[in-house]
Amino acid sequence: AEEYVQESEARYRNLFDSTFNGVYCFQFEEPIDLTMPLDEQIRRTLDAVLFECNPVYAASLGGESPSDVVGIRLGELPIAHAEKEFVQLASDFLENEYSLSEYEIEFTGRDGLANSNQLSLLGVLEGGRLKRIWGIEKDVSLLRRTEAELRRQRRFEELLADISMHLVMAPEETADESVNQCLQRVCEFYNVDRGTLWWMETDTTHVNPVYMWRRTTFPVSPHDVAVEYPLIWRELQRGRVVKIANVDDADEKQATDCANLSKLGIRSIVAMPLMVAGAVFGAASFACDEDVRVWSENELKDLRVFADMIASFVLRFRSRRALDDAMDRLQRASDRLEAENVYLREEVEVTQGFDE
Repeated sequence: AEEYVQESEARYRNLFDSTFNGVYCFQFEEPIDLTMPLDEQIRRTLDAVLFECNPVYAASLGGESPSDVVGIRLGELPIAHAEKEFVQLASDFLENEYSLSEYEIEFTGRDGLANSNQLSLLGVLEGGRLKRIWGIEKDVSLLRRTEAELRRQRRFEELLADISMHLVMAPEETADESVNQCLQRVCEFYNVDRGTLWWMETDTTHVNPVYMWRRTTFPVSPHDVAVEYPLIWRELQRGRVVKIANVDDADEKQATDCANLSKLGIRSIVAMPLMVAGAVFGAASFACDEDVRVWSENELKDLRVFADMIASFVLRFRSRRALDDAMDRLQRASDRLEAENVYLREEVEVTQGFDE
């Protein structure tokens, strides 16, 4: 019988250690009286001490082995610092007769990243007291982020197709309005406060805002980029994207740029060059006025697609306008010459008395 028990314990330990999910047991040094008010029971759960866990759960807490984390209090865990989410979790656990099954909780960790955990909890009750809590936990953060990214990508593709169709169908007389509308939709999609398309003046370091959108009205004027934003200017000229998450955290190289951005009320910005045949002819910028924004690589790629598409449309209809203006000037010159020719023939007939 003793050998059977030892074999059973060995099988249990092997399963406990080899599962892909985190398994753990928190124990109360002083068991919780079940007759306590709910708020007091929730507060007391923070005092539970990690008694046992498998390597997976230990790794989730930053330990190399269970021995590194055994003894940690529940109140020290990342979830406990997300107060609102933890109180909801504890309330649901207590009110559901001290058990939960495949319960999913989302919270923001200390690193600022969204975490999603799916867990099952079972309280061990003895004599009207909660002595320990066993739990099985699965980190589904990556799965949820992937699902969120797929949803975002689908919405991006829908918006891209819609804007492309809008620009293709836009009448020339309302093309400027259409560009501004599309710029607004891109800004709202990425939750930024302003977006601007800039055109560079030939043989100068000045840029002019040709299309813009902002949640609130603001004055926009040409800039001498090389003087006001030397870092941004250098990087744009090299065909590189510039991103500044927070102007308040500027290093020495960014100091001038960030100081001038701050004067404009900008907290975070990304600027990308607009290019034709390898030559930079302008830039697109997207900025947040109050929020610190860490621009992801996916966001930068998507914004580049939108910026290039809108800029390409602008180049085409501006070229068409320039050609139409040139043809109009040529026609007016031809009409003027014809009128002058008629006038000269009439003058010759009057003064000379005969046809040319």
